[in-house]
Amino acid sequence: MNIWNHYPNYKKHELAALIKAACQVLITGGEKDVSEMQTLNLPSIVAAREVEGIFLETAPGITANAIQQVLEDQMLSSDLSLQMLGILREQPRLAEAIAIEYEKSTQKMDATGGMLTAALLVLACKIKKIKLDKNGIEIIFEPFSQKITALLSLLSKS
Repeated sequence: MNIWNHYPNYKKHELAALIKAACQVLITGGEKDVSEMQTLNLPSIVAAREVEGIFLETAPGITANAIQQVLEDQMLSSDLSLQMLGILREQPRLAEAIAIEYEKSTQKMDATGGMLTAALLVLACKIKKIKLDKNGIEIIFEPFSQKITALLSLLSKS
């Protein structure tokens, strides 16, 4: 059974494991465990400041404070994670790589959901291009996805 079959209706531990798997694939292509990487242990204020810097040109009204509030609110953070996972899910081979990584690492998460959402947000904001072929996954990062800008604008006004 594929974890994407449940989208967007995940239990808390499933969502946390799926976010971790997505981060792992985006950071390393699933090649190594990222549990101890500093990127996954990103405090919400640090992620908020980094994302605010990314948004300066594309969405200057989104402030670090608003982003931090979204990341620290469990419901908004989960909603944001689900929306970002939905965007990643639209790429079939990337979704497959994330599902495989999820299956490999379905043990208990060692970072909080909010911290993982922060890490996923920073990574998702920087994706320019995803190339998947028989040689693996190539992800090119650049400032930012319009879908996530719109989502954060909406969530920060809640």
